[in-house]
Amino acid sequence: MKEASVSLGVRPLAAELDDPRRPELQKVDWTAEITGVAGKPVVTLTHPKRGRVVQSVVRALMGDGRIGIWDQPVFYENPGAIFAPFRYKRSGKAEKADRVTLYMIMIQRPVVKSCLNLPETANIGEEDSGVMSVEFPRGISDDLKKSGFEFLLSQTHRMERMSLLGDQGMFDAAGGMDEFAEEVPTLTVLPGAAPILVGGCNANTTYFGTTQGGFVIPISPRQNLGLDQAGGSAVQREFISGLVPLQFPEETDRLLEETARIMSTGVWSKQTPVLIDDFTIAMLTHIGRLLRQGRLPITG
Repeated sequence: MKEASVSLGVRPLAAELDDPRRPELQKVDWTAEITGVAGKPVVTLTHPKRGRVVQSVVRALMGDGRIGIWDQPVFYENPGAIFAPFRYKRSGKAEKADRVTLYMIMIQRPVVKSCLNLPETANIGEEDSGVMSVEFPRGISDDLKKSGFEFLLSQTHRMERMSLLGDQGMFDAAGGMDEFAEEVPTLTVLPGAAPILVGGCNANTTYFGTTQGGFVIPISPRQNLGLDQAGGSAVQREFISGLVPLQFPEETDRLLEETARIMSTGVWSKQTPVLIDDFTIAMLTHIGRLLRQGRLPITG
């Protein structure tokens, strides 16, 4: 896998907001609603393209009948999709194995620290943040009102009715097709095929109130299948350095094993590709399930 430029990591917004060399920071779209209740501030942060962060109180019934109450932030993301592009070619020969190819991207993630279980106060500076992540593409809808769809569980614990989507499919309504075209423009969906919902993915079930949809995408065989460069604006804005075809499960297993070996060192180079994205790991589980059940579509 090729290396890419080093990510500079993250800094507090207040440390750079007044810098005249950073005009783009004047376009920060977060709005803060602060309500004073009983002498204490209650804060809600809202961003039209990201979602909301809400100060919340969680009420939970404990095992002994008591009700536990605590405060914490809750993150509500805009509707989104995690998608796993794949090709499944049957060999037709007993001595030759079938071939499943998964397509992942290599992308810089500036926020993540390239260390395992080290606290934020450890001897790692802001410029030491950033990892080269190998993962399935994903994204959230830029406009919640435009999509008209929230991938949330209702109070009756059923998926919101498909009628909410109108004439849109679940994948498209969550902004999936826009992200697909932007992040992996060299791939083409198999003609006549549709994204397959395999379940939901939640970044952290303690803090995230939104469950994003996980989809597998059948890919047309009529394209360049080698190591390819992602194109368009995604390279500049989202730091995508390449599209990587991996054989499942042999090469994905090898990547996971190599990631475990790298992590055993505690701290690693931010240019070293690792597979640590939980959404991607969850999707690998679903792909394995579909394959065992004979439900992964043949793409040729």
